[in-house]
Amino acid sequence: CTANYNNAITACTNNFNTTTAGCAATRNSDIETCNANNSSCTNGCNSNASTCGLACGADAGSCTNLCTGNSNSCNSTCSAQLGSCQAACGVDTTRTGDTEVKELLLYARGFDVGTLANPKGSGSTPATKTDSGIGSRPWMMGAVLHSRPVAINYGKSGGAANDDVRVVFGSADGYLRMVNDRTGVESWGFMPQAVMKNLKSLRDNVPGSALPYGVDGSPIVLIRDRAPTTGTNAGKFGIIGDVVGNPSANPPVEGDRVLLFFGLRRGGSAYYAMDITDPDAPQLLWKLSPEGLTRAGQTAPDAGSATQFAALGLAFSTPQLGRIQLSVDAAGAALATPRTQSVLIFGGGYNGGRVGGAKVGKDLNNSRNAVATARVGRDDGEGSADRGNALFMVDAASGQLLWRSVRSAGTTAGYTLSNGTRSYAHPMLVDSIPSDLTVLDTDNDGLTDRLYVGDTGGRLWRADFPGGQPSAWTMTPIASVGRHNSGNSTLANDRRIFFAPDVVPVRNAGNTQGTDLVLFGTGDREDPLNLVTQNSFYVLRDTDIVSGKAAGEIVLTEEASALAQHSDFVDTTNGTALTDVTSLTQAGYRVNYTRTGEKHFSASVTLGGISTFTSYVPPDASAAGGRVCAPQEGNSRLYAVATRTGQARGINNSTQTDRDIPLADGLPGEVNPLAGTQQAAGALIYAIPAVDKYRASWRERLGETQK
Repeated sequence: CTANYNNAITACTNNFNTTTAGCAATRNSDIETCNANNSSCTNGCNSNASTCGLACGADAGSCTNLCTGNSNSCNSTCSAQLGSCQAACGVDTTRTGDTEVKELLLYARGFDVGTLANPKGSGSTPATKTDSGIGSRPWMMGAVLHSRPVAINYGKSGGAANDDVRVVFGSADGYLRMVNDRTGVESWGFMPQAVMKNLKSLRDNVPGSALPYGVDGSPIVLIRDRAPTTGTNAGKFGIIGDVVGNPSANPPVEGDRVLLFFGLRRGGSAYYAMDITDPDAPQLLWKLSPEGLTRAGQTAPDAGSATQFAALGLAFSTPQLGRIQLSVDAAGAALATPRTQSVLIFGGGYNGGRVGGAKVGKDLNNSRNAVATARVGRDDGEGSADRGNALFMVDAASGQLLWRSVRSAGTTAGYTLSNGTRSYAHPMLVDSIPSDLTVLDTDNDGLTDRLYVGDTGGRLWRADFPGGQPSAWTMTPIASVGRHNSGNSTLANDRRIFFAPDVVPVRNAGNTQGTDLVLFGTGDREDPLNLVTQNSFYVLRDTDIVSGKAAGEIVLTEEASALAQHSDFVDTTNGTALTDVTSLTQAGYRVNYTRTGEKHFSASVTLGGISTFTSYVPPDASAAGGRVCAPQEGNSRLYAVATRTGQARGINNSTQTDRDIPLADGLPGEVNPLAGTQQAAGALIYAIPAVDKYRASWRERLGETQK
């Protein structure tokens, strides 16, 4: 009797678990089934309890008690899982869950269902209303805030006359969208479960409520295009999908493939990978978050992966593609044949956001904090809960962690291999890294061997990847211009880096020696109205142009002579004559932003020896005597400087002596090079002086050996 009953309980639980597993996709039917199973389970348990009591004779009392206990446990479990399912979908459990879930699904699909308090339909109350009267919303797409669209050309697929171009981007309503470039018709939209909780807020649209950011990160794409060996397109590239892979063949055949990667940025602490080889049938591959790596088809993250990615902050850092070669396996044993693979590399993210409605991290510790002593960012004061102060390298196809750099618990730096996790720990890695990375192949062998990135403590980092032994991969700071300088832990010196460095190689005749110039700027873009911090634009000389660092070259303290400080850069703000930064004995040069609150607001772009970038100047009410009678947006500016000297290079006028010109009111956009001598800053186009032209050559490997 007990065995039969336990089998019934197990079947009931399994059935219920199977039902709730698909909550994110089919929440409306899930809730109905969940309730039905809950009732069925309870009724079945009570029935079994009565039958059990009759069948067991003298032992009926104890048997009945056992069955009743199991019944209560089953009922409690089903109810708890029902509540969990509803909570995950953002449902107010004080109202009938099934009704609200249906409304939220309709809202997500573009229907106007009213608000929670005043739902649309024929019924007068939420309990009695029906779906009649629900119509479409006049505008169905959320704001595109920080997500930069990317266009993907699939070629003339299927013999079409025109290229099949699709555009992918994220939006604040929680969707990653693909749109047909020719028709403007949406191909599909993908809403990660992590942002579904925002649907209630979006639907109710209460004035003054916090803006949900949804899918806020920029997508990037990895395209593998193979040339057919037969047919009319034999030997030709440019059509995605005309070569289908066959992994079981001998040797395996690699077909065309298109992989898409994106993070949530302000929308959350997660990265996603999708296979979009067929643009009309996307497939989710994996998800990375502080909870770990979850692959397609899994209901839980890989065992141990939560520890690997626990330091992930808000996913600000756009993943960068690279290729590395590994000569050892996950256990450190040598491989018979080194393995070359595509990887994603990204910073640990931003330590900010809100927890329970309260600001945390560097969203709390900035110029807006009411407590003066709490305005300087202090990630190192939260060492027991590292967040964002890391660097990750993962396999692009599987999401598996290949290498990471994290904070060291001691005062030394070094490599460890533990349970398949390759880590490089550094004691100065205390500040979150929201910036994009600048990833380099400095010797043109097709493999990533170096990168540069800045953090929110004002430190500029260099990571080296020489060869296929991860034990030789390192990361070290090479400049520190912010709050960590001795005696400079003040808001005025709390310089934070949010944009990718610009790396400009300078080589002398015969290429016998040279310098890599690393251009970066400071400014807290998450606190744009900050009027106190004194920011600058820097050009650093990195004379170590060969990738790879010995243990003795790793900087371990702020006082190390190899670590460039703010004062180590020649100040050229007022037009100080500078012959050539490569001939300096100092760290490099800097241009200070002189307007109150001015801050660096884009990665610089260097063409023909001219570097352009933008800044933002916030509104200053004190400049108007405190009398402000209209909304104040602040204004943006465009800079152009000679990369090697820091001197002005006229914009729209080659005789102009100013380094910068005003752009427009509000925040500036990034700088994008256009044809000829034109560059775009935001929505405006400017001419820069004619650039020098040099003869250039390149090589491109084609064929099936190019992966």
